[in-house]
Amino acid sequence: MASSLSTGSLTGDERRWIVVGVCLNKVILPTLRNVVATELQKLYIRLSKPPDEIHKQSIATYKNTLPPSAFRLNYKSINNNEKKPGHTYDFAVKDVLSLAKLYMQPHMAKCTGFDNTMDMSAILAVMCNATPFSSAAADAEIVRNIRNKWAHCNFSEWTQAVFTASIQALISFIKTSNLPKTDEKAVCDNLDDWEKEAGLGLCFGQPFTELITELRASLKHQCDTEIVNKKLNNIESKLCKIKEVEKNAAENSEELKRQKEKLECHSNELERHSNELEDLNKKLKTEDHDKQKENYSKFADKKGIYLITLKYEIFMMYFTTPHIEQHG
Repeated sequence: MASSLSTGSLTGDERRWIVVGVCLNKVILPTLRNVVATELQKLYIRLSKPPDEIHKQSIATYKNTLPPSAFRLNYKSINNNEKKPGHTYDFAVKDVLSLAKLYMQPHMAKCTGFDNTMDMSAILAVMCNATPFSSAAADAEIVRNIRNKWAHCNFSEWTQAVFTASIQALISFIKTSNLPKTDEKAVCDNLDDWEKEAGLGLCFGQPFTELITELRASLKHQCDTEIVNKKLNNIESKLCKIKEVEKNAAENSEELKRQKEKLECHSNELERHSNELEDLNKKLKTEDHDKQKENYSKFADKKGIYLITLKYEIFMMYFTTPHIEQHG
């Protein structure tokens, strides 16, 4: 069941943007890290053998490309070469992580493993250009465009049509990414479920505030998170304001309920005393008139004061009851 903040508090564009971020960074990214690590490890083992011996490369023997891919390798991204003149670069590709970084721009290549430090932009850079993923390259390029659109955070772009096309593109990408069949099915089913949930304005019963916190955590090591985090902060602030309005409305509702119960109690008491007066009046007709008249006068004076006081309390209670402010 959706939380009270899952529907109505965010626009459809905002909800769809959040869900695309979740699908990119929480649903498919962990699985893609695993497959990239596995496939590049195989490639690295092959390239470490003669005649390539990529781990022994020098300025005289280094490879500009790794055919059949025509991508020009970024040696600036490994061995701290970014801080060195080109003619002093260390061209030895010493491990599989360094092989992955050859496909990344230096600002992407800050990762320390195939883990949370390797973000979606880095993974897509590898899969768009590395030979093991040639069958997925076209889909990877489409997903890279989706990821870049998402990172630029223009909510108005995330129409239902764009959202649906994006989720379907992610599913197509997963199906060409050399995943084990069980992993492929699990990820595709997960993407399909998220698409359906977003269409209903839901997120598997999880408040969007929690989803934003998790999404922000998954973006911790991304190279271009400033704009995304700013948008997430704006949405979070919006949700907090709505939550405060709902809290105040609930408190006012409880106060009105208490006042209503108090009024009902006083009304019952008033009715009881009125009945007593009526019973006493009936007795006057059957008992000694003068004696009962005296008793009635005393009783009526006492009850009259009580009734006047009670009516005043009810009057004041009605006109001092807090009204719930309506929020649009």
